[in-house]
Amino acid sequence: MGSEPILVRQAPLAKQRHGDRSGHSLSKVGDDHSQLLLAEEHFKISDHHEAWTQFSQMYAEVVNSPAKILRWLLSRSWIPAFIKNILQPLKKYLLLPKYDGENLHDTIKLNLGEKLSLSETLADVIIPTFDIKHFRPTIFSTSKAKRDKSMDPSLFDICIGTSAAPCYFPPYYFKTSQDFNLIDGGVAANNPALLAACEVMKERKTDFQKLVILSLGTGAPDEKDRLEVGDGEWGVADWVWQDDESHPLLDVLMSAADEMTEMYISNIFQYTGLEGNYTRLQANLTLKDSAMDDSGQENLENLQKIGQDLAKNNDTKLEDLARRLIEIRKAR
Repeated sequence: MGSEPILVRQAPLAKQRHGDRSGHSLSKVGDDHSQLLLAEEHFKISDHHEAWTQFSQMYAEVVNSPAKILRWLLSRSWIPAFIKNILQPLKKYLLLPKYDGENLHDTIKLNLGEKLSLSETLADVIIPTFDIKHFRPTIFSTSKAKRDKSMDPSLFDICIGTSAAPCYFPPYYFKTSQDFNLIDGGVAANNPALLAACEVMKERKTDFQKLVILSLGTGAPDEKDRLEVGDGEWGVADWVWQDDESHPLLDVLMSAADEMTEMYISNIFQYTGLEGNYTRLQANLTLKDSAMDDSGQENLENLQKIGQDLAKNNDTKLEDLARRLIEIRKAR
């Protein structure tokens, strides 16, 4: 029996209104020199007491939760309008994902439709996701879908779920005979090479020595663009959002999982004398090139050129892989 080839494509690197319970309104009274915010006649001292008593009661709960603080402030009628105008943009960044996902949904629907199920794929595929309710990875695969209908949802639902990168798209919910609350599988398997190897050995009873893996990365930031200790004070804000709109905490967690997988799987093939059965291609990208959500025409053309250059620079590796695959085909 010949070796089992595996092609691994790495995943590219995710409103609530509160009623106004105070019942008070503020009116603006201006003169030539200043504007004052004055309460209407029914605004009493007890109202001040109610507001600040409520604030003190909430303080212990929300002191470490900027999102709760922001929601609470935006719901208070006694907060001056100009302050609310400052807080409203923060609501978008702190309380909402960067994108609502509607364009993504439309694109997936256009290309796949909504009814094509996982079990109908022509080639066997393995798609990692992460379920935030059960707090564990959920792995979808063609072979699993064929024997378990609860794991055979539409490709439309799976693609949206595994694309729901935190901060960028909202988590995605759907159900078969069980519920799924999914985010980007990259948080668990940003480099799915090891996952693919394990799934193939389990599902097809394939000997590890007969595996051949081509692992295609989607690019990593060049070393000169990576973080340094001096880049910030490293409180919550610095970890969540940088001036260049990157998300250091998310990037670090996903890159760490990526690098650990690469280290483990390359060492396994090396120590078992099977180096020729594992090929990893990864491009170094500038910070601009590595933006996860830049779909502008210029950037897409630039990424295409980076991919072409990567293939050209690894021509010998790819030729060796092609010869290996030809040998596999002949041995079957």
